[in-house]
Amino acid sequence: MSDPSTQIDVLAARRALDAVTHSVVARASFVAAYDGPGEAVGVLRQFLARVDDPTAREADRIRMEHLARTAFARADSAKEAKRADEALAVYQAEDRARTAQLAGLAKALAAVTRTDPSR
Repeated sequence: MSDPSTQIDVLAARRALDAVTHSVVARASFVAAYDGPGEAVGVLRQFLARVDDPTAREADRIRMEHLARTAFARADSAKEAKRADEALAVYQAEDRARTAQLAGLAKALAAVTRTDPSR
């Protein structure tokens, strides 16, 4: 599975954070364009924090791999099958939420770029 966060320009995200921090118009445009889960500027800050923290990125990757392994492991008992089903549900929910956040973030970054003539 490819990482959807690699499709976001980190420099543009940093510029957008600067713009939404200093400009009410840029912030309003960014928030209006963001259609993912969570608070728009918070998601942007979280994205940039993850970009700057390789340890956190690695921990996220390991956690998702663990969930995937658990979800798709061969279940020899009802208890293991239930654990696999729960892991799959968590994996799918987190993956959907992250994908929706990144898609919303990409749209919001495009909106801020269009409204900021200095970019």
